[in-house]
Amino acid sequence: MVCLARSEGLEDYYDLDRTDLWSISDEADEFSQLMDFLRTLPFAATGRMLIMYDPDGRAVTAHRDHDSIDLCHEFVWLRTNLEKPFYMLDPATGEKLYVGGYSARFDTVNQYHGADATGELAWSIRVDGRFTDEFRAMMPAAAENPASRAALWAQSAGIKA
Repeated sequence: MVCLARSEGLEDYYDLDRTDLWSISDEADEFSQLMDFLRTLPFAATGRMLIMYDPDGRAVTAHRDHDSIDLCHEFVWLRTNLEKPFYMLDPATGEKLYVGGYSARFDTVNQYHGADATGELAWSIRVDGRFTDEFRAMMPAAAENPASRAALWAQSAGIKA
């Protein structure tokens, strides 16, 4: 991983959206054009930002990022090409729904997600933070299970993945 932002305290997955704890890392200087692009995303403030890469393009086992249904991280997952086969998994049926585009926002608690092997360099970018009020207003709120907000948004928009 290349950390484009680092936490000022002990890094805790539950604090990815606590933007006051995160600051731009020295490594970000090497990616100035990427950082310029990331500043155009609909965030009021950013928290963790990282580049994830695997030179061997190994499979990523389907997983959930955490188990707190009361926590809905606001983030965007990105890739610059379609070579990394990223998917959401229905654990009951084993069906994989592949992300067809260059970006995704998904439910990291209730949706298992993973990637198939490519055998070649595979990488993606994730930016966590707090969305702008305007962007957040486009998403339906979840009365129960706030972590499901991204999945509700996709469903209401008719997005299959």
